[in-house]
Amino acid sequence: MDALSDDISVSAIDVPPQRPLKIPTQSAASPMSLDPSARAQYNSMILNENRLTTARNDLVIQRDYHCILLSAEQPRETPSANTMAPTAPLQPSRATILRRHRNGFTLIEMMVVLIIVGVIVSLGMVRLTTDDDAAQVRREAERLSALLHLARDEAIVRARSMGLRLTPDGYRFALYDDGRWRDLDSDTVFRARRLPDHLRLAVHGVSQAAARDSAGDGGEPPPQVILTPGGEATPFELSIARLDGGAAQRIHGGAMGRFTVETGDDS
Repeated sequence: MDALSDDISVSAIDVPPQRPLKIPTQSAASPMSLDPSARAQYNSMILNENRLTTARNDLVIQRDYHCILLSAEQPRETPSANTMAPTAPLQPSRATILRRHRNGFTLIEMMVVLIIVGVIVSLGMVRLTTDDDAAQVRREAERLSALLHLARDEAIVRARSMGLRLTPDGYRFALYDDGRWRDLDSDTVFRARRLPDHLRLAVHGVSQAAARDSAGDGGEPPPQVILTPGGEATPFELSIARLDGGAAQRIHGGAMGRFTVETGDDS
């Protein structure tokens, strides 16, 4: 491109002026009326003039083309640092982000993730612990209610009274036989049961009239709840609750031998 611009310059390309066409003067007759030699000379002049016109047009095209090339080669003016417009900060490309992820996580990122996981696990453990405690209290209350129904049926079948002895940490069943109360510790169903260490059992209301009537000659204290062979029971109300005053379940016993379990506060 540099050699082309050196050999051919815009000023060196001069378009020759158009010369007037010299036609033999011969009356106002048309060229067809000329003799053969004059007609041949006329046609030759027309052909030469056409060639000159074509050459002149080619030179004009070449001159415009080289002007365009020379203008493209000139260096453009770059704006200075003071005149440059502020540009937005470059954003990391997708390849940069993927490469950063392939390199692994930083220590701060891993610590943040571990803290979040720890908080979530702690909240879940608190919720599970609360649900487990409430479910355990409910299971213990329902077990005692079911055993009371079985003891009522056992008293009817055996035609002997059954009793329930209550302590703060558990309970046991007894059978009234030969004028005294005998604990059924060796029985598979009515054996003594102890509550978990974090639970306690409390008696809120027991009528001792039936207990006094059924007391033995040996003076042994009768059970707090007595189930007679006729299907009646000592009216009572007791609760099973956590030692810290959390979840609690109440068991209500009626005189007709019906026992129900409901959720309530241990007060």
